[in-house]
Amino acid sequence: MYQLLINEKYIASNTTFSIFNGIFDEPKFKQPVVWTKKQSQLIYFVHSAFKADNPLDVGVKCLYCFRLQNEKVPNRQNMVCNYHSLVKNGLLNTYDTELKHIANEYNKVGKRDTNTSKIMEKNNNNSNLSP
Repeated sequence: MYQLLINEKYIASNTTFSIFNGIFDEPKFKQPVVWTKKQSQLIYFVHSAFKADNPLDVGVKCLYCFRLQNEKVPNRQNMVCNYHSLVKNGLLNTYDTELKHIANEYNKVGKRDTNTSKIMEKNNNNSNLSP
């Protein structure tokens, strides 16, 4: 997943595997991954890849585990609206086929615990980031 996201320029090219792996392994979480594409693609990807593992954590994962370029925190309301628009227009399987492929490959390999509650807690205690 990591290499595919780098290769297709969905995440910043300077993202190390250690930083990326932190979104899966709470004790190793150091900083959010920089998402280089649109917010709508971020929510689409996170929902496609992680919803089955932690259905209640999709929005939280976007807000705490990712940043847009220029360190911007994703806008939760904007992402929810974008996602609902994809659902309403029947585009979930065709919106971004490359992202869908990456998410599907991750889901084939096996599920991991991607609960972000401790990451959220760490960010709230160590920074002034507000979702």
